[in-house]
Amino acid sequence: MSASTAPAPERLRSWLHTLHGAKRGTALDDPELFATYVVLVGEASTVIAASLDGMVGQLSRIIADGVADGGFAVPDVPRAARAVLHATARFHDPAHRAHWAEPDIGEQLDAVCDLLLDGLRPR
Repeated sequence: MSASTAPAPERLRSWLHTLHGAKRGTALDDPELFATYVVLVGEASTVIAASLDGMVGQLSRIIADGVADGGFAVPDVPRAARAVLHATARFHDPAHRAHWAEPDIGEQLDAVCDLLLDGLRPR
């Protein structure tokens, strides 16, 4: 997903929706499996740190491509990538899974994406 040839704003939105969809799908379709995942995550902080670093790396590639093509203006790409991940935690962090069944959760994520993309664009 982060290596697509689509414009960076489109790739960023798609990446965030894909992450949310994967987490939401498992949480709603197989709550027992997801509960097991949450327990394991709580016990494996180094694995989680590595996973988060991997996600920041993917986001960094997307944002760096946006900077290179002029779609984004970001002075510190890794910092921006980490900020995007934190700003969207409600849509992928298991701590917020109770909200994922809300009927308008996709629209909520789109609103956050709109805000983030506006903040990343050149002024």
